[in-house]
Amino acid sequence: MKVRSSLLACLALLSASLAGQSQAPQTSAPPAGRGAAAGLPWWTPSVEGQPIDTRPTEKKDNAPAFPEQTRAPYHPTAPFKVTTLVDNLHAPWSMAFLPDGKILVTERLPGAMRIVDSRGGMSEPLTGVNVVMNPDAKDIGLLDLALDSNFATNHRLFFTFFDYIGGTDSNTNVARARLDETKGALTDVTVIFRGQPAIPSKRLGGKTGGRIVIARDGSLFLPIGDRSDSPPWDVAQRMDTHLGKIIHITQDGVPAPDNPFLGKPGVLPEIWAVGTRSQEGLAFDPRTGNLWQT
Repeated sequence: MKVRSSLLACLALLSASLAGQSQAPQTSAPPAGRGAAAGLPWWTPSVEGQPIDTRPTEKKDNAPAFPEQTRAPYHPTAPFKVTTLVDNLHAPWSMAFLPDGKILVTERLPGAMRIVDSRGGMSEPLTGVNVVMNPDAKDIGLLDLALDSNFATNHRLFFTFFDYIGGTDSNTNVARARLDETKGALTDVTVIFRGQPAIPSKRLGGKTGGRIVIARDGSLFLPIGDRSDSPPWDVAQRMDTHLGKIIHITQDGVPAPDNPFLGKPGVLPEIWAVGTRSQEGLAFDPRTGNLWQT
């Protein structure tokens, strides 16, 4: 899957300390005493096929709705080698592979997008990104990017971003653009969606969400986190805010026509799923078409 491939490639870009090393798969059960009993972290793999996280659930009567929903099993990995392409990116957040094998990379702050080639050569920041900035913003932060299914012919891409306004971050927004690689620029840059409320809270934390996946019909799904305000608040359950939701829009930024809450009073029409908090991963199962979130 593209999302998984991007994550693995991101490790290759960021793990300079592991360059050239390899790891052999574990073929048998680990020695007795490994794991929490031996004072090692709770995520230390223990038994093949058994959950990696063995801590009791926070809610004592919590149970998965189906097998492996909440506790992923441990499986040994195949041998791998990590090669560092670049090690001087500033807060890289996402990447996408261009048709020629180059990698388009976002830097969360200070909001830059660059192209990296297979030998580690890196471009200057692409121009045109700041077109999306709010006039009152001091800076911009970039999150995810996704290439249109027909990128090879239309050069279209989508990216998520936030502004830095009044000492805090704005909500998560979506822009559409075209890549002109010869000019090192984004063109036709247009903001197609702005999360509401524009400024979620003066005390907002991370949890921006912002991952983009493109469905087979070309529509976009993206999660927006609840921003972890304190004391705890109910935004993930409220329907007049995009916080704590998965959003489903068309490539023009309008609500997808099959969204479940269209036409309901007091409900933002872009909402597709509610009750989420700190979503970072989003991917379609290529076999079933199910949308998975982490």
